[in-house]
Amino acid sequence: MKPNYKRIILVTGGLTLLALLVAGLIIFLLLFFVFTKDLAKFSYYIGSYDIAGNLYSRVYKKDGGINNCYLALTIDIRTDDYDGIVRNYELFIEDEEYEKFMSRITISNQIVAGGVLERSALVNEYQYLEDRYIMALIKTRENVKAFDRAVEMFSGYENFTLETQGYYSLNRFVNDDNMHKFDDEYVGYESILVDSMQEYFVGALNTFNTHKESTDTLTKAQVVALGNRLILVGQNINTIYNKLGYNTTLIQGNLDNMTMINETIKGLI
Repeated sequence: MKPNYKRIILVTGGLTLLALLVAGLIIFLLLFFVFTKDLAKFSYYIGSYDIAGNLYSRVYKKDGGINNCYLALTIDIRTDDYDGIVRNYELFIEDEEYEKFMSRITISNQIVAGGVLERSALVNEYQYLEDRYIMALIKTRENVKAFDRAVEMFSGYENFTLETQGYYSLNRFVNDDNMHKFDDEYVGYESILVDSMQEYFVGALNTFNTHKESTDTLTKAQVVALGNRLILVGQNINTIYNKLGYNTTLIQGNLDNMTMINETIKGLI
C-alpha cells in the first residue's frame, strides 16, 4: 500500500505545533510562577506596563521586598491605574522598610545629573507619591478620605525647612473647579484652613528668601521646587480669600510675592 505522504506531513506538522504550544505553555507557567520577577522585567521592557505592574504586585505579595511594591506603584502611576495606586501606596507606606527606602530614594535623587529645572522635579519623592495617592482616592470616589488625608499631611509640617518642604495636595480641593464639591461636607473649612495656609506661605517665603541667592545646584533646585509650591499655595489662599470676601490688601500682598517668586525662579533656571 502506497504511503499517504500528505497525511503524514500534516500529522507530523500538527504534532510539532502541539509540542511547541505545550512547551510554550510550560515555559510561560514556569516564568509566571517561578521566575515572576524576570517576567515582570521583560514585560516592562517590551512596554506591557499593565502586565508588569500586576506581576510586581504578585512578587511583593509572595516574596516581599519594598522595591517590588515601589515598582508596582510607579507603574500604576504611569498607567493611571487608580485602584492600583491606592492599593499599592497603602501597602508601600505600611512596609517596615518604608522610611529607609525613601531616604535612599531621596539621596539618589539629590545626586542625579541634570540642570536646575530637571533636578527640581526630583527633590521631594515623598510629596510626589502622596499627591498621586490623594488624586487616586479622588478618582476612586473616596473624596472624604482624600480631603482628610490632604489636611492631615499639610498640618503635619510645622517645622518647615528647605529640605523638608512638606506635603501639599490641598490644591486638588481649593481651586475654582473643585471647591464646590466639598461645601456640603465641609461647611466653613475654608476659614479654618486659610489661616494655617497663610502661615505656611509666610514661613515658606522666608525660607525661599533665605536660600534664593545660593550658587549650589542642589540648593537652587530645592529653591525652584519651593517657589513653585509657594505660587500654588498663594493661588489657593487667594481663591479662598475671594470666596470669603477677605481684605483685598492680603490678596494683593500674596500676588506681589508670587510675582517676585516667579521672577526669581526664571533667574535660577
